[in-house]
Amino acid sequence: MNTQTLTLLAIDVRGIQRYIFGSNKLKHNVGASEIVHRATHHTLRQYLQGPNNLTLTLGDLDTKVVNSGDAFERGELAAEVVFAGGGNALILFHDKAKAQSFVQAYSRDLLRHAPGLVPVIRLKADVTVDWDQPDALRNVVNQLLREDLDIKKRSQPAPRGLLGLGVTADCQYTGLPAVALDRQDEFRRVSAEIQAKQAHFIHGDQRLNAICPLHPYQYVMDFDDLGVKGESSYMAVVHADGNRMGQAFQDVGRGLPARGYISAYGMLSERVNEIGTQALRATIEGMKASVDQGILKLRNNTLPIRPIVFGGDDSTFVCDGRLGLILAALYVAEFAKQRLPDGTLATARAGVMIVKSHYPFARAYDLAEELAKSAKARLSGDNSASALDWHFGVDGVVLPIGEIRERDYRSDDGNRLLMRPLVLRASSDGWRDWASFSALMTQFQQPEWTERRNKVKALRQALRKGKQAVNRFCTQFELTLPQVGSRSDAHTEGGFIGGYNAYFDAIEAMDFFAPLTRPVQDARAEQPTTPEVRI
Repeated sequence: MNTQTLTLLAIDVRGIQRYIFGSNKLKHNVGASEIVHRATHHTLRQYLQGPNNLTLTLGDLDTKVVNSGDAFERGELAAEVVFAGGGNALILFHDKAKAQSFVQAYSRDLLRHAPGLVPVIRLKADVTVDWDQPDALRNVVNQLLREDLDIKKRSQPAPRGLLGLGVTADCQYTGLPAVALDRQDEFRRVSAEIQAKQAHFIHGDQRLNAICPLHPYQYVMDFDDLGVKGESSYMAVVHADGNRMGQAFQDVGRGLPARGYISAYGMLSERVNEIGTQALRATIEGMKASVDQGILKLRNNTLPIRPIVFGGDDSTFVCDGRLGLILAALYVAEFAKQRLPDGTLATARAGVMIVKSHYPFARAYDLAEELAKSAKARLSGDNSASALDWHFGVDGVVLPIGEIRERDYRSDDGNRLLMRPLVLRASSDGWRDWASFSALMTQFQQPEWTERRNKVKALRQALRKGKQAVNRFCTQFELTLPQVGSRSDAHTEGGFIGGYNAYFDAIEAMDFFAPLTRPVQDARAEQPTTPEVRI
C-alpha cells in the first residue's frame, strides 16, 4: 500500500451572480468579476506556503494549475492544487497546520481586498489516501464537495454587511456605509465594496486584452456605449453555459488511482478553459472581420462588446442589442466545434436578454440565465446538440419568461407564436433551428419587407389571430411567405407547424438582427442585400 495522511481544503465563493451583476455600472461588473477570478487564482498562489503547482501565466496577469507528476507524493510540494477557478478550488496539503495557516491568511486578505465577497471554506483533515487504490481520492473529493461543503454552505447564514456605526452616509450604489467620494464619478459616495471593484477593473481589462486582443479596436467601457443614440439604445446580455459539465467533472477519473484522478481532472479543467477561451476569441474575431468588411460601421474605434465572465464553460458578455443573437449563436457554435479530453464534442446553450441600456442589470442577467435554462430544456437530454433562446424586453419585462410567453405569445387559436428555442444544428423537424431562422431573417430584411412596415405590422397581427387570418392576409397582398427550412408547406399553413409558428420570431427580430457576413452568392437568384449597421 502507498498511503499518506492528507488535509483537503475546498473553497466555494457564495453569491457570485449577486456580487458581479448587482450594479448598473459596467466597470463595477468587470471589476467584481476580476475579484472573483483572482480569489481562486492570484490570491491562492500568494498565500500557499512552500512549493506548489500553481504558476503565473499571461505575463503575470493570470495563474495556471501545472501537472507536476508525483512531486506531491514524494514531498517535493507542500501543497497541490487539484483545480482552481470560477470561484472554486480544491487543494491538498501534507501538513494540517499549513492548511490552517493558509485559511487564516487567505480569509484575511479577502476581507481586506474583496469586501462583500463571501467564500465558504471546508477543511477536512487526517484523510488517509491510498495512492494506488482506484477511486480512493475521487470518492473523498466528491463527498467533500457534494456533501460536506454543501452542508456548510446551507448552514452558514447569509452575509450581512455592517450597516454603519454613529453618523454615516450610504453608498449610492449599494446602500452600505460610504467610505469615500469617487472623484471620477461626480463625487458619488462609494462603499468599500465598490472601491474594490473599481480598483480591480484595470486588472480585468488587462487580462481580457491579453486573452482576446482587440488591436486596433477597443472594448466598450460603459453600458451607454452600447447602441447608437437615435438608432438603437438596446443592449444584449448573453449568458452561455456548457452542457453536462457538472456531470463531466463528477465522473472524471472514475476507476483511476489518486494520481490518475488528479491528472484527469486537471486535463478536463484545462481543456474546458481552452474551449471557452477559443469560443470567445472566435466571436471577437468574427466581429472584427465584419468591421473590416464594412458590414458593421464603428464609432470611435470601439467594438460594442464587453466580456464580463469568461474562461471555463460559463461565459457572460454584453453587446449592442442588435448583435446579441448573432454573437450568441457564433459563440455557441464555436464552443461546439471543440472536443473534450474523452473525445466527445463539447456542447452549450445560451440565453440572450435584450433590454434598454439602463434596465436593471441584475434582473437582465437573471432573465438571460433563465433563457439559457429554457434552451437546455429544448435539447431534451440530447447531449450532442447546442441550443439558443432569447427575449426582447422592450416593455420593461418583470415577469418570468414562461409566464410572458403564455400570456403574450399565443395565437387566438391556441398555437405558440414562437419557433424558439432553437437548436444550432439541423433540427429533426426540419425547421426549428438556427439555419432556418437565419434564412428567414435574410428574407425579412430585404426591401420588400423593410420598406413596407405597414405590411409587416399587418402580418404580425394576422399571425396573432391564427392560420386563417394569415391566409387572408396573403391573398389580400398577393404574396407568398418565405419557405422555412425543409418545410415546403410552411407558407400554406400560415407558418403554423406542430403548434409553433415559423414567422413571428423573424418579424419580431427585424430591428434586432445585424448579420456579420454577407449572404453567399447564388447565381440562380437575385443576390440578397446585406444592410450595413452603424454601431
